[in-house]
Amino acid sequence: MVYVLSGPVHAGKTTLLKKLISALKKNNIAVYGYLSLSLWEDQYLKGYDFYDLKSGNTFPFIRRKGHPEWEKIGSFFFRPTTLDKAKKIILNAGKKRGLCIVDEIGPLELSGKGVWPAVQKALAGKPSHMDFLFVIREGLLDEFKEIPGFEPDEVFPLQKESLLPIFLNLWD
Repeated sequence: MVYVLSGPVHAGKTTLLKKLISALKKNNIAVYGYLSLSLWEDQYLKGYDFYDLKSGNTFPFIRRKGHPEWEKIGSFFFRPTTLDKAKKIILNAGKKRGLCIVDEIGPLELSGKGVWPAVQKALAGKPSHMDFLFVIREGLLDEFKEIPGFEPDEVFPLQKESLLPIFLNLWD
């Protein structure tokens, strides 16, 4: 199954995912993927760190400053080594059983870059024992629904805590 969690920027999608991940792990459901954690400095969004759900390791991921050759969207640069980690996690998820969380699919993926090639490949060969949960900003959701090969089974709009029990019931 392919699920989407959608909501406004900085509205609590990743916070909800942290609670969901904790609850799923307590119920012995394998969780793979990554979270993009906001990195703030004096009320200024400096970028995002990559949190690998399996290893628990955090890596610099998206920054306002970067090398001119790095993939870039708007004012943000994507660190290539971390972007490669994200792609590998997505591609390897199909070899396992459980849930793969991708936080998030954004404007870079809309342009066919970033993790999008890995997402397309994973969905094309997705086995029935691996579910995917993609985080997509609500302002981009309609564009994503129009992309061939990206057909979510269910889209969940962010509604604070009310989503947690719904998500948990999906993997009972």
